[in-house]
Amino acid sequence: MFSAPNPMYSNKDYLNCIDYAKIHYGGKHVRDAPYLIMEHPFCNTDTYLIYFHAKDEDMQLKSPYFHRNYAQQFIYEIQQSCKFNAILSEYPGYGIYQNVNAHDSIVEQDALQLFDHIQDKYKLKNNQIIVFGRSIGTGPAFYINSLRQCRAVIALSSFTSIRDIIKEKTFEWVANLIPTKFDNLQRAQSAKSPMLLIHGAEDDIVNKQHTEILFANLPNKVKAQSVKRIRPDMTHNDYIFEHDIIAPIQLFFPDLSIQQRFRY
Repeated sequence: MFSAPNPMYSNKDYLNCIDYAKIHYGGKHVRDAPYLIMEHPFCNTDTYLIYFHAKDEDMQLKSPYFHRNYAQQFIYEIQQSCKFNAILSEYPGYGIYQNVNAHDSIVEQDALQLFDHIQDKYKLKNNQIIVFGRSIGTGPAFYINSLRQCRAVIALSSFTSIRDIIKEKTFEWVANLIPTKFDNLQRAQSAKSPMLLIHGAEDDIVNKQHTEILFANLPNKVKAQSVKRIRPDMTHNDYIFEHDIIAPIQLFFPDLSIQQRFRY
């Protein structure tokens, strides 16, 4: 589930914008995980968003497919309407993060230590950090939310587990052969921070029911502060950016909205 696309960028493409979080395991430094720093292009802000991108992309600027935004462009577009600096996490085997096997437990380990690294580096309080996961990136996002407190978590096109997706696409006995990876349903039940869950009603890759189930299983206290948005006509990759992505985020974080351009 974590086969990486061919690298679409190198260190020289981002000059001084890439930094590294030191990852420790068993008390030992085992690797350095790269991340991209995107300060807000025209606003001063002390809010940071940590973004975990989708499966078939990396931190590069644009997809070769004109109708899809890749991680940096995707976040840059949101920054035009929302005040936050951004940290884009990279996965093992993706982009410049090579020579490390891509595995869900490795991704989760990186994500949690990146969260702690960013909080320490920028001296941030919990309410100054937002975590955002898209598609496969909702795995590390839900994992962080089960262990750390932050201002909120945005989950776009989330799933209950990888096994559940496979079960919908093939025979149940085949899915039962797959170890449970990114068990978002279990993590949802331990969620510590409010969530904004966005899903396309016409998503044919991850059915909207996944988000419905995840929302229903949030702890009552968290659910009371959370919002679920099922967007009509939106699919996994095709959406009206301003209405399906930006407007729900602006409504959820009104103090971070640069201008209220849209009604939802």
